[in-house]
Amino acid sequence: MATNFQYDKTSATTFLEQLELHQEIIPLLIEVCSSHPSLLDNRQGKSRDFVQGSLNALGKVLLFLKTNKVRDMNDDNCHHLQVAWRELQYFNFNLEWLKPYVDSAVEMRNHVKKFRKVKEMEANINILEYRKNDLEYRKNDLEYRKNDLEYRKNDLEYRKNDLEKQQDILRNRISDMSLNIEIMKKEMETRKEGYVELDMSAELEYPK
Repeated sequence: MATNFQYDKTSATTFLEQLELHQEIIPLLIEVCSSHPSLLDNRQGKSRDFVQGSLNALGKVLLFLKTNKVRDMNDDNCHHLQVAWRELQYFNFNLEWLKPYVDSAVEMRNHVKKFRKVKEMEANINILEYRKNDLEYRKNDLEYRKNDLEYRKNDLEYRKNDLEKQQDILRNRISDMSLNIEIMKKEMETRKEGYVELDMSAELEYPK
């Protein structure tokens, strides 16, 4: 079925709604056909099946660009877009206006890969930084405990030396006292000459 129209937005909308097109792409086609009237002008003289096939193919690419986000541009989706774009070329649209958007979407795959790799590396770096800080904290804690033990060791060493000094002092005093005791014992033995045991509580003799 041939098509011959002078298109404005209203007539383009009417025309598109009469075709067997996927419903979700009709608003997108109306929008781009309003900005690029040659899309429909170039369909004049073509069969209905050809027109429907070409517009469905165009809508497929438009829908992909409209509904996908940057994060969706993985290898599978990129391949899906490239296949849809190649299929669209068979219908001889003038798509110079659309090509930069398709190229940008395809190129986005590499950017997404790099972005995700960088984010993955950033996450790994953050994990390593956290672990490093944890190890640093544990190292400092061990250093503190070591210094504390060193301090206690020195304190115990000081107390030990102090006790040893006190022991020496007591040892010398004991030695001096032992010597004095021996001297006093000898002196006592000397004084025992003429010594008489006395009852200190006994009464003195009194004349009768």
